[in-house]
Amino acid sequence: MTDGAKVFKKSSPNGKITAYLTRRDFVDDLTRTWPVEGVVVVDHEYLRGRKVFVRVSISYRYGREEDEVMGLNFSKEFVLTKCEVMLKRVEERKAGGTVARLLEKLGAEACPFAILLPENAPPSVTLEPGAEGTKERRTVSGRQEGGDKERKKGREEDGVGKKF
Repeated sequence: MTDGAKVFKKSSPNGKITAYLTRRDFVDDLTRTWPVEGVVVVDHEYLRGRKVFVRVSISYRYGREEDEVMGLNFSKEFVLTKCEVMLKRVEERKAGGTVARLLEKLGAEACPFAILLPENAPPSVTLEPGAEGTKERRTVSGRQEGGDKERKKGREEDGVGKKF
């Protein structure tokens, strides 16, 4: 009988890169922060010698989306960390728990990853409005992004910039 662990999936629009996360909430308990763990499945024919990276960033929104006109954005992005996903042979992959079950289910094209968030990563963020600022609530959202190294940032077919 299975324990029913939740897995979060996000694919690029062309379906060539898919990321599976074991959780979306990462707790900072003052001694350590839970790592970002998951599995990336990449079509090796599509990859053709390029590298795959996973990036964790946070976005600060300080205005309403409907007020964004003519390319003016009311949000900023802060990259916490990034790492290359090493595409290893099946016998070299080591993982436990939910990631191990995902590797068994997804087959030879699946590759595990784990990213430790930096010690100086903010556990929470407050954006203070200016003197003439409004009292509207500000939001912060986390993102995990993936894509190959030779593509430009923001290209939809690589899955870059997709929220989880």
